[in-house]
Amino acid sequence: MEIPVFSGYHAMFLPEGNAHARLALAAHEGLHHLLGLLKLVDELVDVLHGGAAARGDALAAAGVEDAGIAALLGGHGADDGLRLFQGVVVHLLQLVGVAAHAGNNPQDGRSAVLAAAHLTIAITNLQDLEGKGTSVTVGVIEGGTVCNTVPEKCTLKIDTRCWNDEDGREIDEGIEALAKQNWGDGITVKATRVSKSPAMPCTDATKELVEMVNRAAKEEGYEATWVDAGGGSDANRIAQVGVPVIDGVAPAGAGFHSEREYLRVDTIENRVRTLSRVLQYL
Repeated sequence: MEIPVFSGYHAMFLPEGNAHARLALAAHEGLHHLLGLLKLVDELVDVLHGGAAARGDALAAAGVEDAGIAALLGGHGADDGLRLFQGVVVHLLQLVGVAAHAGNNPQDGRSAVLAAAHLTIAITNLQDLEGKGTSVTVGVIEGGTVCNTVPEKCTLKIDTRCWNDEDGREIDEGIEALAKQNWGDGITVKATRVSKSPAMPCTDATKELVEMVNRAAKEEGYEATWVDAGGGSDANRIAQVGVPVIDGVAPAGAGFHSEREYLRVDTIENRVRTLSRVLQYL
């Protein structure tokens, strides 16, 4: 018999200093809005944002890889369940050049922004959208101070995504290798990996868990549907230690990560009954 593990997670991103001002609960035309349901305070938001890694570390410390544990997460809240998540890594590249006046002596300057532009193209070429399904997005470029000065500093913030960790490591190594290359006389580049969420593969054990949910859903009178997501969740951390896991088995809803987030009241009972049946199968 497998031991079921239920993990709920907070996936609402609220502006700093703003959580306490949100409504506790609002009902409108059969939709229950979730903002502030627990009357969140700002400190709680900060704590919960670090929850994913903590839960994965706790499972790893307990040595649960071969302990017959299955995990079901309810935090997604869409109509579809999630059986596979991409891994996500965020990199920060800091470029430093030499400042100079744009009119008096531009030849003495070394533009960190220009170097960052060339580096952005090279980094983006590391992705393989059609083949491996990996993506590399330079989402933020920040550099310069005023337009009449050759910019001394520039920062790149990069989001990388992969369906398996091996491809992710290949991209990580590629970014680090590019950071070590020469991007111009007087230009230095420092690369830092800010965060990492491992990929959540759909293993044979996970497929068995999916089939259990499919069976339970049919017995409750509806068809469970599944998607593979480019985002990430606590499920990524749980899967990292070898535990079969699926996400999105909560009541359906939409508007994720926004003030419009809601759940559909008409899906609450059948989803709870579905999970109850899965527990019986386990």
